[in-house]
Amino acid sequence: MATRLHSANNGDALPVGTFQKEMLIVGAEGLTLAMFTRVLGWDKREVDVFVASVREALKDPVIRAYTRL
Repeated sequence: MATRLHSANNGDALPVGTFQKEMLIVGAEGLTLAMFTRVLGWDKREVDVFVASVREALKDPVIRAYTRL
């Protein structure tokens, strides 16, 4: 099943998509910090700026983000 992160036509998928979007917003730094600093060599400030842009993109209703559940 795939659900759009901002909304869904299926009434059951809407709360799942909303929950998943919020978890991505909250966990964005944790998902990226180790890999970006250790593997890509970024410093914490660069990661913070990138994570802030990812969070804003996830909140933008114009962007249609889909993911498989």
